[in-house]
Amino acid sequence: MRTLPFVLPVLAATAALPAQSLAMGELILGNTARCTVQAPGSLLAVVALSTTGTVPGPCVPGLGCVDLAEPWLFGPLLLPDAAGAATMAFELPAGLLPGPLGAQALVLTSNGLALSNAVLGTMQPLSAFDDDFAGTSLAAGWQIHNPTLLQHTVAGGELHVRPLAGGPAATWFANGEGPLVYRVVRGDFTVTAQVRSYRLSNPLLPPPANYDMGGLSLRDPASDQGPNDWLHVAVGGGVPATPIVVEDKSTNDGNSNLLLHPIAAPTGQIRATRQGATIGLWYRANGNAAWQLLRSHVRPDLGPELQVGLNVFSWSPTVDVGASFDWITFARP
Repeated sequence: MRTLPFVLPVLAATAALPAQSLAMGELILGNTARCTVQAPGSLLAVVALSTTGTVPGPCVPGLGCVDLAEPWLFGPLLLPDAAGAATMAFELPAGLLPGPLGAQALVLTSNGLALSNAVLGTMQPLSAFDDDFAGTSLAAGWQIHNPTLLQHTVAGGELHVRPLAGGPAATWFANGEGPLVYRVVRGDFTVTAQVRSYRLSNPLLPPPANYDMGGLSLRDPASDQGPNDWLHVAVGGGVPATPIVVEDKSTNDGNSNLLLHPIAAPTGQIRATRQGATIGLWYRANGNAAWQLLRSHVRPDLGPELQVGLNVFSWSPTVDVGASFDWITFARP
């Protein structure tokens, strides 16, 4: 993007146009932000930004009102699609301070120019994604990968998840993928969660020792087009020789490399860190214990944005595992 003057005289000689609509998505510092213009019949659009915010501004007949305070940054020219929608995606620098961000669009149609509404949002740190699951449903902003494979509820201060199918195709292994409740995170980060896994048929027992677990996943969205690229750290039932484990796994182009680490109980705090190409997967039994680095994985193949969140899965077609998460936190290094 580049700075340009906000020249009003050129815009004044325009005919009246239908209202143009602008919407702005989440504003998380260090993440990708998006402004979407809905302008049927438009030819071009440009979005202006302001860290001062919005104020009632001067109005020009046939053009609209300039309600963006001190616009200083203009995005590139956008080519709307056949329905007249155009999206500007831009990265919010992680080093900015939290605060307001206003936006307003200028739209060109065959009849002339028009201004959209001005919108105002608040730039927030990555910790805005933190969740203690204190409500009765997932907070707005969470997304679910493979939603048909997941049953979830929020109750008692926890997120409770269970897979609706098991077996290789529904398990986080090789070319199989289970469900994932996630946020999209760009760049370096640390994500930490409190988890416990249990047997659905008897929640007082650990899950069956057949790769029945719940934990954290970091998934590259490019896996939608294949091959699969992701990592996870999860606790639950392993194999008969090590029945209760924390697992760390890295899957690169559909090839999974995993280790099972024995633990005393299928519960604890798990963590994943990203620093450049290095992904660290961590575990500790409780908040008073020292963090144990399970393994570091060097993954330069991963894209700048990852789907980061909570998983559950069962290798057995007969599903008998659930996982509950007390909280999850996100931070920049």
